[in-house]
Amino acid sequence: MRIWLVTGASKGLGSAIARAALARGDRVALTGRKMSPADPVFAEFPDTALPVALDISNSESIRAAVRKVEQWAGRIDILVNNAGQGIHGAIEETSDTSLRALFDVNFFGVATLIREVLPSMRERGSGFIINIGSVAGFVSNPGTGAYCATKFALEGLTEALRKEVAGMGIRVSMVAPGGMRTGFNGPSIWQADVRMEAY
Repeated sequence: MRIWLVTGASKGLGSAIARAALARGDRVALTGRKMSPADPVFAEFPDTALPVALDISNSESIRAAVRKVEQWAGRIDILVNNAGQGIHGAIEETSDTSLRALFDVNFFGVATLIREVLPSMRERGSGFIINIGSVAGFVSNPGTGAYCATKFALEGLTEALRKEVAGMGIRVSMVAPGGMRTGFNGPSIWQADVRMEAY
């Protein structure tokens, strides 16, 4: 039985990953800002699914979530960094505040969570970190530059991390899906701060 921590697991891809792991007989901590959409998962797997409130942009929330999972299961074998946010709008339309908030969710929060789970993984000599990126981490298009920048940065972090821990029994992978039918293009997308006729 493996212990998973999946961020952004209340719906969409994160929920599907968590459900698949639970169906295999593993234990999964599902995290998100609002966990009520995942209530059916907790009803179906009451003994092996743990709801954990997590604000991925808040370092203390991240530390508290990791502590809760480790108290519940003793360890984290697999970390899936799936939580994400997007912005629709041109670069000129996107304020520093919005851009920094996006990096807090898609990049800095991921980096903080990785640093929280790595010490125990190193001590055990095992673990698997999976970062959910995007094809937008390789190809950038107009109107999505801010989002793409966060995914390009996550790709760079993941590549370096994979090489840093290669001899420690810890695996690191980046998944880069294209478009899929999830709710990401709804509430998970912010609109740019201003709309400029030029774009």
